[in-house]
Amino acid sequence: MAAGRAPVPDFRGFGIGGLLLADLYAKLEAFAHEHGAQAGAHTFVTCEQNNPTRMSAQQLADDLAAAGIDPYDRMRWWRRRGFRRLQFDYCQPALGAGQEPCRYIDFYVRFEGRDSETDAAIPGSVLLEHLRRFFYVSVGKFEQDMSREPNWLRQKKQLLAIPYVGVD
Repeated sequence: MAAGRAPVPDFRGFGIGGLLLADLYAKLEAFAHEHGAQAGAHTFVTCEQNNPTRMSAQQLADDLAAAGIDPYDRMRWWRRRGFRRLQFDYCQPALGAGQEPCRYIDFYVRFEGRDSETDAAIPGSVLLEHLRRFFYVSVGKFEQDMSREPNWLRQKKQLLAIPYVGVD
């Protein structure tokens, strides 16, 4: 959403989000197939979600005003679509100079090509590489030295020490 624009709640409930996710999954499967993966390859999609249980009253109010949807409802929406919270101490590093890291965000995953009801973990090394790329694009583009970013370094150390990260 562009800065200063109010959310347009009139478009909620039409299934647009679900259609966009279905398109993403189809493109992910096609990409995997084009690059030699077998049909039903083990792929995954991630997203960050505000955890309303760790947000202050002001953060909850600001989030509702910015997104136009209650953060609890938004979290339930993602869970209904098969996304599950990864069980590790996630923290989004500051996205720019003078900003603070976001400590109330959880990292979610949805597995594709597997029975998502029985998936219980993602290899720590896979998640580490995924986060490295994500942080270097989303945070590093602000010319921050990721080799000195303490939240990234802590998460990197954590993920190097565990073979798998569970989901709930």
